[in-house]
Amino acid sequence: MDNKKFVKNTIIYSAVILIAIAVTVVIIDPFSHYHMPLFNMGAVATDERTSLIGIAKNDNYEVALVGSSMSENFIDSWFEDGYFGKSAVKLCFQGAHFDDYEIILDEVIKHPELKTVVFGLDNYILTDDPSEQEITIPEYLYNDKLTDDSHYLWNKSVVFEFLPMFIINNILEKGSDDNAYVWENLFPYGKDASIASYISFRPEGPKEREAYDTYFENADLFLSKFTKYIEARPDVRFYVYAPPYSILFWDYSLLNGRLEAEICLLERVYSKLLEYKGRENVTADGRKISISANVGSLAEIEDAIENDAGGIGLFRSEFIYLSKDSFPSEDELFSVYKTAAEKMQGKEVVIRALDVGADRRMAYYGLPNENNPA
Repeated sequence: MDNKKFVKNTIIYSAVILIAIAVTVVIIDPFSHYHMPLFNMGAVATDERTSLIGIAKNDNYEVALVGSSMSENFIDSWFEDGYFGKSAVKLCFQGAHFDDYEIILDEVIKHPELKTVVFGLDNYILTDDPSEQEITIPEYLYNDKLTDDSHYLWNKSVVFEFLPMFIINNILEKGSDDNAYVWENLFPYGKDASIASYISFRPEGPKEREAYDTYFENADLFLSKFTKYIEARPDVRFYVYAPPYSILFWDYSLLNGRLEAEICLLERVYSKLLEYKGRENVTADGRKISISANVGSLAEIEDAIENDAGGIGLFRSEFIYLSKDSFPSEDELFSVYKTAAEKMQGKEVVIRALDVGADRRMAYYGLPNENNPA
């Protein structure tokens, strides 16, 4: 074989191999860069830094769970009960800072079916200097430049590590992504295990106490970035929660002289976020709607108020009767309904007339037995 033919064949065979690799990566797509998994496979664990941006972009979901390792042990199906939404996706990064979360939220907020965002706000996001944090999501996965896809299609780690891992984890998890990136079973828990782990790096302290406003600039920068999503999607509910750190975390903060500064920081951030409670419910196309609660007692009205209900769409009066051994008096009923109206402070309260019988029986009423027609 002459040199020209050898070179020609080498080029052809190399091109065929490269095309075959690219087609395989596109079809299997372990990072969900082009589409969600095919062939009844799920978006199982591969590499969170590189796969979650594709899932945020290409999956269909009503609930987005966004956070750090403190949120990774959540299970998607916990949030698919209809209250948060009917479909959920977990988009959590260990040790991520807000520049990474911005890339994720930029995709999340584009989904018209989105109803709820649950965001875990770790202290370190607010205390670490934002200017010193680098984006850890590879740019070629979110910049929408097709020419950069070569970094994915012919990536040694993708082809030889993550693609096989994706297939194997799908076999092990039977196509379910519920346990993706869950780490709770990898470590021992309990008082002794926690103290043993902590004691090796516990500060000798206490150090000099930091000023109460040490982190206010960081807080204001975070708020300016995060609240733009709340304002962009007034039809979406945002739940921001503080991860449940153990007392050892706060001991570490105290000995480092940061306790007061961190508490003041959290008060500043959550006070600002709470200003968004009580705003009108508006759909993505700008239509104002009222979301009302269904209640059966005054205690449930408190829950409705806490969750920002636009009114009481249905007060089930029968539960007043069912909770008693005899008919409530007119004064009792008036007192309950009056209190309900007062608590809702002018918002609509719809009271249903007594609905009893079948499965709602009152011994003192003497109604005949009957099957529920439903």
